[in-house]
Amino acid sequence: MCCVRPRRNKVKIGFFGGAFDPFHLGHLEMAKAAWDQLKLDRILLVPTYSPAHKAKSQFSYEDRIHMLEQATKHLPWLEVSRLESELPQPSFTYRSLVSLHDSYKAQRTPLELTLIIGGDSFQSFKRWHEWQKIERLCKIAVFPRQNAEKEQLSAQEYQLDTDVIWLETPGWPYSSTAIRDVLKDQGCLEDMVPIAVSEWIKEHQQLSKN
Repeated sequence: MCCVRPRRNKVKIGFFGGAFDPFHLGHLEMAKAAWDQLKLDRILLVPTYSPAHKAKSQFSYEDRIHMLEQATKHLPWLEVSRLESELPQPSFTYRSLVSLHDSYKAQRTPLELTLIIGGDSFQSFKRWHEWQKIERLCKIAVFPRQNAEKEQLSAQEYQLDTDVIWLETPGWPYSSTAIRDVLKDQGCLEDMVPIAVSEWIKEHQQLSKN
């Protein structure tokens, strides 16, 4: 997989948000698949700072930022963004997308933005804050969990005013919940998270014992 795209007038950016609590190999494979299938210049990994509808994160915001930076430092097309910490709280995707558009507009750089989400998020998309404005700001790329879910969600695609792109989902056997359960038991995470994340968590757990 090439790590540099040829330059063009319009910058194609993927917006991949989430708790990343922690960032695991499934997230990384999704980012790689989206970058490759959508032919993006760059993907922004945007950890939630203060999510409006979710419980408190297991790791602090700074810890999640650090894990993301360590896990992706060798991948120049992945950029860890602190955007949500710089905006009014609670965190809403709409505010982040508006801020990105404003930033590129100030630089006089044409921007093509794609929101990267999973099938479960797409299913609840019409309950998102300002969802009708979001669809005017970006394309939406969806990772369905399986073909049956894709067929189920396809009807919703035709009720939106933006392009919906179905991505080929990389195989991943673990859910974020399962990984957090292993964390609680201080089990082995080496097959679930990037090596840099696993090493940081081990060190973090050891320090917490002392």
